[in-house]
Amino acid sequence: MTTEGKIKWWLKNRELLQNKSQIINTPDNFTVIVMNFNGYEKLPKGTRDGSIDDYTCFDDTNGEHNNCVYNSIAFVVRGSIDGKAFINIGDKTYIQSSDGKVSLK
Repeated sequence: MTTEGKIKWWLKNRELLQNKSQIINTPDNFTVIVMNFNGYEKLPKGTRDGSIDDYTCFDDTNGEHNNCVYNSIAFVVRGSIDGKAFINIGDKTYIQSSDGKVSLK
């Protein structure tokens, strides 16, 4: 997904995520990490990027770790006391002002 697509996704889905999962407990100081999801996979026996700790596994009834997700951050959103949100995508930071406009920092 492009940078523009990630920002549009956040702007479109923030309220839905908040209503469904209460992802933001304090509007003046929050951090939301949005991960890439490419499906579940079995926990590898070796390594991908150096560690099996790079995966999050969900409970299996048989202990085989078939329902694992590779931890890959798409973007991070942080909120501040002045109503701004900072959207970090790669090495760039975008600022969403309290009126909803987004600009590159």
